[in-house]
Amino acid sequence: MPQVTPSSLGPYFGSNLGFKNYEILTVAHIPKELRKIEPGLMKTKWFDYRSLHPMGAMYLFGSYYATAYQEFYRVAIDAECAPFVRPTKSIDLITTREKLSFWRLRQVVDTLGMPYDFFMSRAMKWYAEQCFRQNAIYAPRPQHISTNEELLADVTVDWEEELEIRLQIPKSSRFRSENFAGHEDQLAYEDFIVGQIQSRHHPVYALKAALYQHEVLRIERAILDFDARTVTEAIAQVCEE
Repeated sequence: MPQVTPSSLGPYFGSNLGFKNYEILTVAHIPKELRKIEPGLMKTKWFDYRSLHPMGAMYLFGSYYATAYQEFYRVAIDAECAPFVRPTKSIDLITTREKLSFWRLRQVVDTLGMPYDFFMSRAMKWYAEQCFRQNAIYAPRPQHISTNEELLADVTVDWEEELEIRLQIPKSSRFRSENFAGHEDQLAYEDFIVGQIQSRHHPVYALKAALYQHEVLRIERAILDFDARTVTEAIAQVCEE
């Protein structure tokens, strides 16, 4: 079971509880039918989260939910009060009545493969726009979001557009080419970033960025997946700078 908490994700409540405590909390609070879903999500969730214990991932997700909730409150309800608003009475999600709703929503986002901050910011923005249209303002709870098929479809479109616009780079340094060790997560990310680059009309610029700006793709992999001219042009652009 993965148990790493990448420091690049920053400190957040619950980030330092450790594998043993995560296991105890998970078995004590999460039904078996939900726990059984987790192994499959390790293949679909955003790459930064694949080394996290599911309980650690829920705490991380909760921190992004809280940030997006405050932004919704700022835009739709009361900008002055927003910094002091919390979505739950307790900062510890596992002690709240909505703990399973948070867990399920996090699983939905992991199935979609999106970064938590991207999903939550777009989901709350979607609800804010709906509230203004309907003149009925209310802050969405996790169960509202996870069961709203229209929202999920719209945010998925947003994510697909985001993938077309810019390369998606993990925060964790384990995906930098200098730290490549052949781990399945690293190989999966290389497949992902290569796919992004190949979808570009002019892949040279994206290839150069992946190789030398973000340093998330090995030159060996680039040679395997791109023609010699594209690789040569990407290298030449760096030499000209």
